[in-house]
Amino acid sequence: METPFVPTWKEHEEGIHSNDPNKALKSAEAFEITRKKELQYSKKARDWEEGRKKAWAKDKPTWVKGEESKEKIESDNIVRKIKDFGTINSDLRPYRGFILIKLKNNDVKMTSSGIYLPDSEENDTVAEVVAVGGPLYLSSKDIVEAGVSPKDRILIKKFCGIEVETKQGKCKLIQFSDVLGILE
Repeated sequence: METPFVPTWKEHEEGIHSNDPNKALKSAEAFEITRKKELQYSKKARDWEEGRKKAWAKDKPTWVKGEESKEKIESDNIVRKIKDFGTINSDLRPYRGFILIKLKNNDVKMTSSGIYLPDSEENDTVAEVVAVGGPLYLSSKDIVEAGVSPKDRILIKKFCGIEVETKQGKCKLIQFSDVLGILE
């Protein structure tokens, strides 16, 4: 009858729990070195370690499993928020020096081959102001006002701003300096 395998690093476990800090430190170092070497060179040690992990996972209390599932849900939510960057599930009030705009609906035509063509080049530079941030203070005397108010139709620079998805819909957040004029 074959004796069950016992890894050599087990002889250091008792010393790890010692009240003497020097002995505990030396035992911990010896444990790690011995374990690393034995797992690297011995298939029996690797199999023993794998069996031990499976036994612990099987015998794990249900509350530990519940905590792990909560942590997984939290980490999944963080990952989802990172993936949904630019999506804000509320109204957005711009900060000083910024304007929240909604681009004019692009009238697009589809060709027979399935390519979408915008109606005109103007569509991506004309927008409606949704919200205006406060004035921008450059110094104690220099104050820059937005010069626009909500519901104004404005002409903006091409490729400016940051696209965001809010309760107001698909919008862009631009700086005061990106406004070229007010359309009347």
